[in-house]
Amino acid sequence: METISSRYDHEHALREIDALDLEAIRFQLTHDRGDFRWSAERVASAELGYRRYLKLRVLHPDVMIPPTRDADQFWHNHILDTRKYAEDCERVFGHFLHHFPYFGVQGDEDAAQHAAATDFMREQYEREFGESVDRLGDWEQIESVQRSEAQKAAWKAARDIVAVARNGQRARRSTVAAFCG
Repeated sequence: METISSRYDHEHALREIDALDLEAIRFQLTHDRGDFRWSAERVASAELGYRRYLKLRVLHPDVMIPPTRDADQFWHNHILDTRKYAEDCERVFGHFLHHFPYFGVQGDEDAAQHAAATDFMREQYEREFGESVDRLGDWEQIESVQRSEAQKAAWKAARDIVAVARNGQRARRSTVAAFCG
């Protein structure tokens, strides 16, 4: 496996990560007919997390580092554009960066290694970028709450419409009863 060995190579790779054109991935994740329909804020956070994840992989090429959940999903969408992903990997790493989705799910020892790798990622993230990875936010939870609030508002509006319709029917019935009575 090739690794990035010199300081120049690191600096070059980090600049290449900053220069990656990820517009199509942002579009895929926010498109109203897509599978995700993420908010622009969530996509921006995921993209930042993904770029920083790639930078950690450059700086620690021999360490298995897990990405955050949203950065991982952003990565999956990058991988789906196979030609572009392969070209981007070659430009940044000098080789194809494989994704291993089973890290942490193959038994207790693997789960413990994943937990240790996550701790390492969190430490290195804060050291390299000067902030906690938690600043990226748990968008799955945030958007779930936002959806929940939107659903509550929609249900309330639907109940109000039904109530108005029922009141209208009652008013018509009483008018008919008074007229026919």
